[in-house]
Amino acid sequence: MRKPAWQFLSLALLSAACSLTFGDLKETAKLESNVNFQMSSDIHTLRVETFNGVLSVVEANDSNASAGKLSGESTVWASGNTEEEAEARASEFEWVYSESGNVGVISISKPAGLSGRVGGSLDRLKVPKHITVELDTSNGNLQITGDFQDFNLETSNGRITMQLPDGWRGRGKAESSNGRIAVRCDGELTCKVDMETGNGSTKILGPPLSQNAGDGSLYLRTGNGHIVVTHLFDSK
Repeated sequence: MRKPAWQFLSLALLSAACSLTFGDLKETAKLESNVNFQMSSDIHTLRVETFNGVLSVVEANDSNASAGKLSGESTVWASGNTEEEAEARASEFEWVYSESGNVGVISISKPAGLSGRVGGSLDRLKVPKHITVELDTSNGNLQITGDFQDFNLETSNGRITMQLPDGWRGRGKAESSNGRIAVRCDGELTCKVDMETGNGSTKILGPPLSQNAGDGSLYLRTGNGHIVVTHLFDSK
């Protein structure tokens, strides 16, 4: 039985920006970096987890996809009583990649005892389209772009956006407790659509879609916000 493979990422700091919040005289430091991970060939599901931050995944379209290389853009932030303290706290964050069986996990470590304005975002993470993608954030927006045939997106507070290709017929699930959900297709969707909101409207712009027609499926739920699915729609 293959043992879980662990790879810890050393962040190469590209830039740091600090801003002053006058209400409580606290400094907040933001640190930006590029991140890279190596995924084993037998991984079929990638789960990405963070808190107080955005997660964005795009389809990898270069040679790195077949080699199992993942890359993205990281932003982490933390607050402190001084600029130096804020930067020191932000520098303690680390994106960690681990594997268990056929599942790879990217998560951000939170140093013990760290409080205040803290969080981490991972933007434009390039992932091969054959991988099942699972995104989870406690407070932030989620976005997925590409021909991913299986995905599951969950946020407790934030909007979710899906950009899908013409003829997409996979299986997708998106849930937000507070935030709008938007599905946009470059052409025509051929899938069942099951959508529900606790406070807002649901709308399909383009040819009608239902829970009983199509090869694929989209399950869309939000507690507060509009849900809009757009395909083959001409605003004129």
